[in-house]
Amino acid sequence: MWITRSKFVALFCSAMAAALAYAPKCAAQLAQCSGASDGTNYKVLIDEVQYATAAGNQPVLSLELIQSSVEGALEKLRRGILSNNVPRGTILYLNCSGRHPRSPADFSDTLMKNMSANHAILEFWGTVFPLGDGQHKFDIHYVMFSVASLTPPAPSGIAATEKTMPGKPTPQDVRHFFIDARADLPAYFTAAAGVQAYAYHNWDQAVRFLCEARTRLRKNSAQQDLMNFADQLASKAAVELRKNNDTGASLLTNAQTTDYCSFATAR
Repeated sequence: MWITRSKFVALFCSAMAAALAYAPKCAAQLAQCSGASDGTNYKVLIDEVQYATAAGNQPVLSLELIQSSVEGALEKLRRGILSNNVPRGTILYLNCSGRHPRSPADFSDTLMKNMSANHAILEFWGTVFPLGDGQHKFDIHYVMFSVASLTPPAPSGIAATEKTMPGKPTPQDVRHFFIDARADLPAYFTAAAGVQAYAYHNWDQAVRFLCEARTRLRKNSAQQDLMNFADQLASKAAVELRKNNDTGASLLTNAQTTDYCSFATAR
């Protein structure tokens, strides 16, 4: 079930405080990431994956290793949808050394909007923290900036994948889980890029991205709200396309435009 950002923050902070037996300040200053405000390429911010300890967090994997995995997860998109999106047809991967949000509370509404305006699409980080009795939990958090910048009741734009482990995971264990979970990256990337394209009135790009997101999210029962949102926004973009007689979308029936992704994916 999709939860609001404020509730997500509260649950996260509570879990971290209990796990580490102290009360961290969840709204700590977030380290800057070089390159986040430059250029017009699609940006993916790669933050650190860290072990959380009372004495201070420790990196688990190198940023270069994480980037390699992320590039592999998004390569099909780069060669497909992104190859047709000019001028922002490439992804700029930003290795954000030292940047590790303590919680979604680090992302204010102003920061979300600024990042979206600078073409930041997605940011993620990972935390491994103890639960007690030797158990550990590995969380991967995702921020979809353009989605998070929308006015509620739109989805919050923040999501998470988690796994509980019987003991402290090794870096290799963390890497394996990250690889297993990286299928989430294309779904969240296309959802955020589609919302951004819609905001810029790039209707064709919007429907391409949003229908791709809808197809990928359909396999994730925990993200039905985001899937439905992508579906509805794609149909709104299709309405705008239909107004333009120079596009094939002008031939759509009213019913097809209302459920554009179903029509497009069935062809």
